[in-house]
Amino acid sequence: MKFTTNLTNETVVCSELKVKDYKEILKCTLGDEPDQNIFIETICEVLEHTTNKTADFFKNLSVVDLFVLLLDLRINSQGDVCKVVVTKDEKQMNLELQLEDLKKEMLEFSKQALNSEIEQDNLKIIFSSPSSTRLPETTEEEYLYFIKE
Repeated sequence: MKFTTNLTNETVVCSELKVKDYKEILKCTLGDEPDQNIFIETICEVLEHTTNKTADFFKNLSVVDLFVLLLDLRINSQGDVCKVVVTKDEKQMNLELQLEDLKKEMLEFSKQALNSEIEQDNLKIIFSSPSSTRLPETTEEEYLYFIKE
């Protein structure tokens, strides 16, 4: 089965995940501290198999768009509801996240807050969500991740 994902600036056609893809995602996310670079590489390869886009396309995609795409994969493979159990001070709370609502809010936040410009005199700063390859870079100031140009 195929489905479409509406990202910030384009639409991507995806196929369902195969068992092999699930296994690859599980392998790269299990453990106490999964390796960020291996996670990105694996996710981009899996997305390359399920779409008509290259792995480089996904590496350069904003983290918001990548997250929305992963949410759509989850929604189309396991449903819209994600049950979460939170434990604090030996008390348990059960939550149900509506992933479709979360996806809409992420896209709206990206359009309003992350894709903006500041202009003064001859200086123009354009803000955008960082790509998945840019986010692991080290910088002293976190706001630098969000400056596109």
